[in-house]
Amino acid sequence: MKYEAINELPNFYYHDAIIKKIDFMGQNRRMVWEVENISLDLLNSQNPFDEYMNIGNAVMIFEYAHIESIVFEGYQMYDSDNVLIKSKEAVIASPKEYADILKRAVTDEPVEHDGGLWYPGEGNYTEIFDLESFTVIDDGRYRYKASFNIMFNRGFGEGNSIVITIMFSKSIIKWDDFSGKAWYATEEWKKHSEESEKSWEKFIAEYKIGDIIDVKMPDHPPFQFPEILPNLCGRITNVYNIDDIFAGEICKVKIADISKDFRQISLELIK
Repeated sequence: MKYEAINELPNFYYHDAIIKKIDFMGQNRRMVWEVENISLDLLNSQNPFDEYMNIGNAVMIFEYAHIESIVFEGYQMYDSDNVLIKSKEAVIASPKEYADILKRAVTDEPVEHDGGLWYPGEGNYTEIFDLESFTVIDDGRYRYKASFNIMFNRGFGEGNSIVITIMFSKSIIKWDDFSGKAWYATEEWKKHSEESEKSWEKFIAEYKIGDIIDVKMPDHPPFQFPEILPNLCGRITNVYNIDDIFAGEICKVKIADISKDFRQISLELIK
């Protein structure tokens, strides 16, 4: 491939990238992800432009990869009186489950699961929400550790968001061409960002953790990101199998957490 970025995972942006395939290959335990719609920043050594650029199709390679953990995220659900009605603790998958989890995450074919066949259905996808952490460990065997937050829409039920942590000796991202400016580098997005900044300032001034508010649910998936104020969305973290019955609806949510550093708002859907 024409472009190749080595050990530059933090110089890419992964939000909304689609994972099409995951493979382990060869004796060196090379882990290979085929992905769509990642983008790279201005610090990336392979960016020849003065803009943040989008890549339509790329291959992510982790040399001598070892999955340290896969964790299904937990959740809490409250009613309109702020009473806890349902919760689920985070679940750490056992190593013997890793292959099945990753296979179900990316396959379009029925697979054996729990004694029967599991069908992924149409319109399903697996997307990267974020590179949650990246660490240089250099312990003699592995040099790096990276954690990705990955969201499924493939029949995992409640708890379809995982954090997968991988240790590896080298990362390579390859691609042939660019598909244009990254979506967050366009003039439309810059205007969106200005409006979002005003909404963020209003939100910080008027809202706090524990408040129960009305939000408008998206008209299309993913439904986890309702709009709180113009161009300011939160993320619903306590329900993972939100379907289209909520599309466009006004729903009550509880503000569960506010990260001022990352400008992230965690919400809990109230039923």
